[in-house]
Amino acid sequence: MFDSEEGYRLSIAPHRVEIVAPSASGLFYACQTLQALLVHDDQPSLSALQIEDAPRFAYRGLLIDVARHFFSQQVLMRVVDEMSRLKLNALHLHLTDDTGWRMPIPGFP
Repeated sequence: MFDSEEGYRLSIAPHRVEIVAPSASGLFYACQTLQALLVHDDQPSLSALQIEDAPRFAYRGLLIDVARHFFSQQVLMRVVDEMSRLKLNALHLHLTDDTGWRMPIPGFP
């Protein structure tokens, strides 16, 4: 039924929402789609539809270069939230640059 563990089927009827997924990650991505479909006026509403979706690529990631640019923990957490909303599944932090770490470690001078 699904080519990917991250695939899902989302069906919305007038009084029912049904999600079918082969794994927890598929369920998560279906919920992200459902959240994006909600129309927020005075009352949240959904239109009837059916979506069958699966990622085209297994690795969908974002690289953040924290070796050259400082990002606070709050910014990185916000980035992770946006990544999940966009259905990205890998965060690559570039921690070192050039000859090594840019932080003092007493055990490794």
